[in-house]
Amino acid sequence: TQGIHAFLDHQNISSLVVDCWSADDQPRKPNPKAVHQLCKRLQLLPHQCALIGDAETDLQMAQDAGVAVDNDIGLFFQSFATGDWDDFDQIPKIIAVTGSNGKSTTSALVHHILTENGRAAQLAGNIGRGVLDLEPAEDGDVIVLELSSYQLELARSLTPDIAVFTNLSPDHLDRHAGYGGYFAAKRRLFSEGCPDIAVIGVDEPEGQYLATQFSDHTHDDRVIRVVSGQKPKGNSWHVTARKGFLAESRKGRQIASIDLRDIPGLPGAHNHQNASAAYAV
Repeated sequence: TQGIHAFLDHQNISSLVVDCWSADDQPRKPNPKAVHQLCKRLQLLPHQCALIGDAETDLQMAQDAGVAVDNDIGLFFQSFATGDWDDFDQIPKIIAVTGSNGKSTTSALVHHILTENGRAAQLAGNIGRGVLDLEPAEDGDVIVLELSSYQLELARSLTPDIAVFTNLSPDHLDRHAGYGGYFAAKRRLFSEGCPDIAVIGVDEPEGQYLATQFSDHTHDDRVIRVVSGQKPKGNSWHVTARKGFLAESRKGRQIASIDLRDIPGLPGAHNHQNASAAYAV
């Protein structure tokens, strides 16, 4: 909450932030209607109020009372671009990574590849620093964000340049009212964010659906499909991890390959899948 207050102060935004957690990290239940009335007395608009918490009933009560609900991810995306960018040669970019498994490794790999190639990059979100603690983006910077379903579900703004979906398996189902709700939270990164490039793991039906939905046609260069353990199907742009090798193919023809078997720190098929997603970025 302190980070959000500091961020809003820096943005010269008058605001009221209500923390739904006690000092010992126990949930507490504020009265959202009372919060709304307080905002009115302070002459704040509903969108200038934030309810910070995790209890689904509290969030619904806040929305019913007209109190806007957002999180640090939404605030970050809303404020990322600045007037200084007019003087930049390279506009800063955001790469956002989500999925059930491998998103931390994939995010760290993307960040490592960027920095090893001389590109200024910061790692944040569900890994590394909080997004509101990042340094302002400079000319050519890249921000790599690992985003959970919780963060994606509440963010009012999502505008990554590149979005990555690693895979999907049952997790946090109580929070999201089932598997469909869990997938819907992950899908927001693409449906709401409309990234320029989508890197999508297609081993599961949900990933296949997402890739098909996001692409206009099979040769759409905005979508890179990541496949593990099997040969790619069709003529789309694929990056495949199979039998210890990473292979990139476009329009049915292999155009690059890397032997992953002897790379330290990347043992096993699951890490090869993560490396494929990072390579695709």
